[in-house]
Amino acid sequence: MKQIWKKLAIPFLLILFFLLDGIFSEAFSSTLHTADYYMTPRLIVILLAMLAFFLPRRQMMIYAILFGLFYDIYYTDILGLHIALFPVIVYINEKMKNLLSASAFVIGMMLIINISLLESGLYLFYRTVPRFSLNMDVSQFLSVRLGPTLMLNIVLFIILYYPIRKMIDKTTQHTARNF
Repeated sequence: MKQIWKKLAIPFLLILFFLLDGIFSEAFSSTLHTADYYMTPRLIVILLAMLAFFLPRRQMMIYAILFGLFYDIYYTDILGLHIALFPVIVYINEKMKNLLSASAFVIGMMLIINISLLESGLYLFYRTVPRFSLNMDVSQFLSVRLGPTLMLNIVLFIILYYPIRKMIDKTTQHTARNF
């Protein structure tokens, strides 16, 4: 039974965080989305950023593409945005793990870069595609969208880091050898 749990723990956690992204957003929409700011929880990005420091690249790329596809199908109208951006996030983190230690501070700083990259990529796409005609200039994006989203996700990262890290530590030895 323990062997099965170790194999399924990471995919289960990814599915859970994928679903919690939407649940959290919907349950707290009046608090997260106001006229002054627009915060988006990115729990799946937090988890992908952390896992990229501890799991093999091949396994993480599969998770990133798969959950990018799920994210696009379930949460957005455009197929391909998250499929492209999630693997980029994993790739950057995977390259940085060779240069930096996997401390909470380093992963937190990488998370800031990852979420900034994701939100900026989404902003640029929605801004340039005429179908969506996003009427938000860069200064509004930075103050209304990116800044609040970063703050929310940093708080979520601080709360979730140690429980997730403990789970990763329990499962990575087995997962890394068998994938």
